[in-house]
Amino acid sequence: MPPSEPQPTTPGNLRTRAEGLTKFTGDDIAKMSKQGIRKLVYELQVHQTELEVQNEELLNAQAELAHARDRLADLIDFAPVGFLTTLADGKIREVNMTASKILDIERKKLSGNRFAVFLALEDRTSFNQHLKAAFSTGEKQSGDFILNTREEPTIVRLETVVLKGDNVCRIALSDITAERQARELQLEQRSHQASEAEKARIAERLHDDLGSLLKGIDLHLTAMANRLRQDELEEAANLEAIVGKVGEAVSLTKDLSFSLYPVGSDQAQFCEALRSLEGLSPAVKCQISISENAFQLPNDETANHLFRIAQEAVHNAIHHSGADEVKIWLEASDDRVALSVCDNGSGFEREKANGGGLGLRIMEHRARSIGWTLQFLNGAEAGTTVVCFK
Repeated sequence: MPPSEPQPTTPGNLRTRAEGLTKFTGDDIAKMSKQGIRKLVYELQVHQTELEVQNEELLNAQAELAHARDRLADLIDFAPVGFLTTLADGKIREVNMTASKILDIERKKLSGNRFAVFLALEDRTSFNQHLKAAFSTGEKQSGDFILNTREEPTIVRLETVVLKGDNVCRIALSDITAERQARELQLEQRSHQASEAEKARIAERLHDDLGSLLKGIDLHLTAMANRLRQDELEEAANLEAIVGKVGEAVSLTKDLSFSLYPVGSDQAQFCEALRSLEGLSPAVKCQISISENAFQLPNDETANHLFRIAQEAVHNAIHHSGADEVKIWLEASDDRVALSVCDNGSGFEREKANGGGLGLRIMEHRARSIGWTLQFLNGAEAGTTVVCFK
């Protein structure tokens, strides 16, 4: 005979059960004296009061537990880190508000779905291996993955753990996109700083060593050419031609040294560096217009990046656009500085420009690293304008 199922507790059957358990019967009460009955009644009243006090304490404890549970639920829901639980197959069971916000999907649309479908296609296999390792080893697993739920790429870090003997894993979800971008920007800045330092070293060697050597050769050859000319020897003309070439090498070394040396944030120094771009090509007319308003660039790094952007824009106009005229404008107001380089060339297609657009990407990185905006604008009929502004 199968055991009977337990009946739900009600006031009626609770009394019946209590009477069945008690060893004190009505006949026992009938045999008691009045004094004994009064004592029994008193003891029952005291016990009843004790039970009522205990009951009230239990109700208060229950209310406090419910309140603590709600506070904990709110704490988990609005924690700065996303939390979710999944089964071994990756199906989401529970998810807090922060995780929903990071994923940019409503909570009700997350439950029951496999978490992997919200990751970039190339990261899904890695996540499945990540989840499998958490269940098989029982050790915490960490990994970075790319979400596919937003327009902009979002990188999340998952910290996954499975409690011993459990079939549910707990995942902490953090958006580390800004952290990753900041670290990459820092690495790029260090790389550029190292590059600029190396350029400065080369510029100094060109100016101090090679420039001085060439200048010395120029002076000696000039003196020899003068002596040959005085002696009316035919070799004088050939030597004078060599002197001319050496003079060109001296000028080229000086220009190259100047173009490599970092530019400072001082207004006069920055404007002098911009004016040096006028003589990059005898075949291209270059005009420079500089605002009369005083301005101060925030630091040498900003000044150097702006100059390199202008230098690259002028270089592209001369060597890739077929332009015969380039204009450089530097406009300044109380709270705004804008640098523009405009040419009358053929315009550009990004993929075909300067080695597949490498120069343009470097210009964009320079602007981004100092917090400025860079725009490339094609003219209505011809020409390109590069604008960098804060």
